[in-house]
Amino acid sequence: MILSASYDEIARLIREKSGQNIGIQYKNADTLTLTYEASIPIPILNRPLTHTVAADVQLVGLNLPHVVLLLDAGKTGNLAMDMVTKPLIAKLPEGLVEHFSGGRAELNLAAVPRLNALFERMKVNSLSFYNTSISLDAELK
Repeated sequence: MILSASYDEIARLIREKSGQNIGIQYKNADTLTLTYEASIPIPILNRPLTHTVAADVQLVGLNLPHVVLLLDAGKTGNLAMDMVTKPLIAKLPEGLVEHFSGGRAELNLAAVPRLNALFERMKVNSLSFYNTSISLDAELK
């Protein structure tokens, strides 16, 4: 079976669940560009300071539930990413990020209980990025 979701649909779901606005754009067959508009309140100015951060996320390994990603936000973005990694990882489910260093993230999606239940019932054959959507080729167990 083929499961597919548009990038707009995924971004909408993230916005509804977390309140965060994430942009998702296709770059090539194994890379997406993710954007995030960070907003920091500045009381003196009486308005927030906003800045859009972008990073290319390349899928380099997929053996579900294990996923290996390479993140590249440019020289300045990579430095900032290294600085915020530990506090960000602390907010994620324990065990989800097995290793993060130099923009390489090794994830164990089975650490997320809802995803683990999915992997127990489904064998994923491949994950593909397209211009407007992501597609998962899977079989029921």
